[in-house]
Amino acid sequence: MRVRRTVVRLMLRVVAVVCGPAALHSCPVVAQIHNVQEMSTDRIAALDRARTVVLIPGGILEEHGPYLPSYSDGYQSEYLARQLANAIASRPGWSVLMFPPVPLGVDGANGLGGKPHYPGTYTVRESTLQAVFVDLAVNLGGQGFRWVFIIDIHGAPRHHRALDHAGDYFRAVYGGRMVNLGGLVPVRDTTAQARDARSQAFRDEDGFSVHAGAGEQSDLLFVRPDLVRPGYENAQPLTGRSWADLARIARADGWPGYFGSPRLATREYGEARMQARAASMTDYALKILDGLDERTVPRRAASHGFFFSRTIVWMVAALGLIWLVVTARAIFTFPRWTRRILVGGQRTLRLVLGQVLPALVGIAVSVLTLQGLSYVGFSPSLLRLPPYPEYLLTLLAFVTITLAVVRLGIVLRALVRSRTRRT
Repeated sequence: MRVRRTVVRLMLRVVAVVCGPAALHSCPVVAQIHNVQEMSTDRIAALDRARTVVLIPGGILEEHGPYLPSYSDGYQSEYLARQLANAIASRPGWSVLMFPPVPLGVDGANGLGGKPHYPGTYTVRESTLQAVFVDLAVNLGGQGFRWVFIIDIHGAPRHHRALDHAGDYFRAVYGGRMVNLGGLVPVRDTTAQARDARSQAFRDEDGFSVHAGAGEQSDLLFVRPDLVRPGYENAQPLTGRSWADLARIARADGWPGYFGSPRLATREYGEARMQARAASMTDYALKILDGLDERTVPRRAASHGFFFSRTIVWMVAALGLIWLVVTARAIFTFPRWTRRILVGGQRTLRLVLGQVLPALVGIAVSVLTLQGLSYVGFSPSLLRLPPYPEYLLTLLAFVTITLAVVRLGIVLRALVRSRTRRT
């Protein structure tokens, strides 16, 4: 593992020396890197799906204090995506289809202090982010692409859960791989080595810094020094030792939007962090292309796609079909139930157990199904019904709800008529 990472790191350094760190995407070695926004239909159609890797950089718009741009995570992700693209394109016969960054994210750091509206932070809901990437998965999978990597270094667990769920869906429905590389725990942990190499005084002052501190300030000094504003050299340290400390710091009036000590930042430290992260991300990506099952690697969001397995999807579809059949059968027995209610003698308990309760359970199961589908990014609209099991579930749920409501209505009407006749 360590030897391979060293080789990858050396390869990336060679590319950087030849092309320059800010222009890796223009190096001759990456002639097989294609920007999708620049390609025509026939050129995209001509790509070898088995040996084309789609790269989608991500980047939340999130406040990063007075010295860094709100798109700091995105600039880091774009840099890592270029590094990975060069490594993949260097493999004989492989090419890269690079997507423009998706500047959407969940949970800004300002949320730690209970400040949802903070200049520079423009987040979306987890379901929204998931829906965006599920839609991308549907389009890419429908066009035959089988290799997709998401490069996103934003740290919020719910953010990565949304991306992981989209990847799970892509694997379950299309049999391909859509891997959120930034959500793999070993990739996230690589910067710890660079931090451990710093002095004890450095680590003590920066503390438990997860946002816009010495580390991230250094990262931007390396990848986009032109966007780092002056004054960070004199920034007051805001040192925390735990999540509770960070929440307390962020709740304070006048919190500037960072943790730790930006004044300790250096370009060299940022280079060490970014190169370590790039080497680890590239290492895992190449291993996945060679057959590694990413589900064996710990995820930051601790989710491994149980809901999205084909077995579970079809099991839920089968349960929905059973409820549909039960409800439909009850529809055909309405005349008999109506006659019994009208002539009297029908026990209330039997009526509840035989008619009302099944209808209510059918509605509950259907509503839960629709909520689950909405959670994974599907609209319950009947205007779109491709042959996917999830849309079959949507149709079954709507039909079940409709029949159950009709059933309850007929029972209630019969009860009213029965009471009217008796009086």
